[in-house]
Amino acid sequence: MSKTAAILISRQAMHPSGGSVWVQKTVEAVRWVASSGHTLVTSHGMPTWELQLSLASDMNIPLIVYVLAESEDRLRELSVFLQDQFSLTAERTEFRRVDSTVDQTEDLRPVRDRAVVKAASLLIPVAIREGGNLRSLLEDARKAGKELKLSFQTEHFLRDRPLSYNLENSQLSSELASIGNGYIIHWTRAANSCWPGEKLIDYYQAVISSDSYPRSALATLHRMLDRKLIVASSRHMPQNIATVSFSSLAPAEAIPLMKWRARYRQMSFEPYGIGIERECARAGGIRQVRYTKRGERLSDEIDLWLTQSAGAITDWRNEKEYRHRSDFDFGDIASDRLIVFAHRPEEAALLQRKYSIRAVAFLR
Repeated sequence: MSKTAAILISRQAMHPSGGSVWVQKTVEAVRWVASSGHTLVTSHGMPTWELQLSLASDMNIPLIVYVLAESEDRLRELSVFLQDQFSLTAERTEFRRVDSTVDQTEDLRPVRDRAVVKAASLLIPVAIREGGNLRSLLEDARKAGKELKLSFQTEHFLRDRPLSYNLENSQLSSELASIGNGYIIHWTRAANSCWPGEKLIDYYQAVISSDSYPRSALATLHRMLDRKLIVASSRHMPQNIATVSFSSLAPAEAIPLMKWRARYRQMSFEPYGIGIERECARAGGIRQVRYTKRGERLSDEIDLWLTQSAGAITDWRNEKEYRHRSDFDFGDIASDRLIVFAHRPEEAALLQRKYSIRAVAFLR
């Protein structure tokens, strides 16, 4: 039977980079696993597991992957997905279903952690939270005499603080304050994982090679401008219809809506965006959203992708939302009909030089 090793890492902050100590230590640990001839036991669904999958794929390490699947059909489905997303070879990858012996509603993540620890002959802790599930499992394994390799250990820091911006009126640039509502604006934000259409292995390779988080709102804005394309999303959309969202608010009016959404661990949007002159927006198929009240019956003639609940707690009408169905390609729109927004003056200056589009900073 081949030697097996598991690298144990407690949950980390959402936006890692190659400058994160736990990422650096994980890279070192996986390289050691490759050189020692062990099979790596790992999983998916969290950056701490998926970074290992990406590294193991690059180094062609044999894998045992524990999959969070409620049925054999789901196991097969997720196995195909993971093979594709991480470029895993079937010959060197064994997928195992995490199975609950208690009931179908049990949280499978601690069950997965126990299974990984049990399957590994060697445990390699990297960053373990005191009082957490992995700390308890590691201590039990040590008492039971399981082999541990401690040379990659580092202190666990969980700094997953809400994003925030100081955008008080006194801090705003006069240029931003002078811009009215002549543009329909798509505001963007940091992605918590890969960009739409991007494979997970490419996302984690970017994380490893970057000194700062590579999928920030600014990086996302650069990608849109490089491709002259805003990719649609079906998230929170009626009938899961993929759309691109815009707002007709003036930039300064949009600031109160730039809030941290704890439920999703991300901002509603950040002070980075692309504006399109209203006439061009209409010509490009961008349409105004109709806000509806609870219980309101809609005509069959109304396009559902253009409807939005007015809201019970949050009044979504304040966003003055517009939408475009499917990806929005702005490659044919003249540069002088576009405008770009960034948080800081140096960011705006770089964007204007690179793309020859007027760029305006929020801050002075």
